[in-house]
Amino acid sequence: MPLPMSHVRIPEGCGARLENGQARLYALRAFAAGEPILLLEHVRWRAQPDPTTVPHPNGHAFFDPLLPMIVLSGDPNGRLSIQLMALIARRDISIGEGLSRGELALGDGLRHVTKPCLDNPMGRAHR
Repeated sequence: MPLPMSHVRIPEGCGARLENGQARLYALRAFAAGEPILLLEHVRWRAQPDPTTVPHPNGHAFFDPLLPMIVLSGDPNGRLSIQLMALIARRDISIGEGLSRGELALGDGLRHVTKPCLDNPMGRAHR
């Protein structure tokens, strides 16, 4: 069951505004290239991908309520890090600039993932 938006914390340094009827995240402060912008703290795994999820090489997909608030772009200012479950600045981001991300490159370093939640994509405890 998805979290209601009232239960989702907008990360420090970011704000939310409506653009064309959609909630979008933007920078309240400048971010330097390589700096983490936000952590995905409410990740939920789904068996099938849909337009609001990010595919994972194991065939499943993950969702976080912040993901639909980050614009998909051909020239994004951020990139998703599966290892950190975070949005990282690809370049310097100015105050007031909307946050964007590209499609996740599934072959880009994912074989080195060791984070427990990724080893167990359905969120069950290891036994």
